[in-house]
Amino acid sequence: MRQQYSKLRATIERMIQDIVFNGVVVRYRDWIKVGNLGEVVTFEDTDCKEIERLHKACCDVTEAHDPSSAKNIPVPTAQQLGIDIAALVAVAQSSRTKRDAKKKRPN
Repeated sequence: MRQQYSKLRATIERMIQDIVFNGVVVRYRDWIKVGNLGEVVTFEDTDCKEIERLHKACCDVTEAHDPSSAKNIPVPTAQQLGIDIAALVAVAQSSRTKRDAKKKRPN
């Protein structure tokens, strides 16, 4: 489960880069894709909070962090992982839908 949540965390980061910011800013690239800036959508508070929740869930159990033994946080189940993946898919789809709607609006 820890490895799967580590992969989910990486997926969250890539989703932010590719979908939310529409590739305008890419890690380790020394230029900004200004032409895609118009397709970056307004990010709603609910979407932001959901991504933050999912990212925190990943950070709490991922192998990249040494979890506090005082917290004694149980490792999520496979069922919870499925729920968290579905939640991330929903946020990604919401962002895509907003971007598509924005493209269709007259300038």
